[in-house]
Amino acid sequence: MLFIIIAGELLAGLLAASGTLKMWKARNADADAFNSAKIHALAACGVAILLWFGIFSAVGGAYFQMWQTAAGEAPLMHASTFSIQFAAIFLVIALKDE
Repeated sequence: MLFIIIAGELLAGLLAASGTLKMWKARNADADAFNSAKIHALAACGVAILLWFGIFSAVGGAYFQMWQTAAGEAPLMHASTFSIQFAAIFLVIALKDE
């Protein structure tokens, strides 16, 4: 599970970096070009949401019952915070620019 988490974080980071570069290059282009440049950034947020909400909150919280110990409660709480932040960023990026 640790390798899946690390691979997911690396994938989200690489997609975010790629999305940032593509949006930066398309910042002076027309709206359609900029909207199409958002795909990697949206994919990065999607991977991060799946990682933090899906793996940490759902699998860690429910299957491994992290909420039952003090050592598992803090990461579970922060995973919820991170997943909400990435969902908000996803919604902002997904807005169409015109």
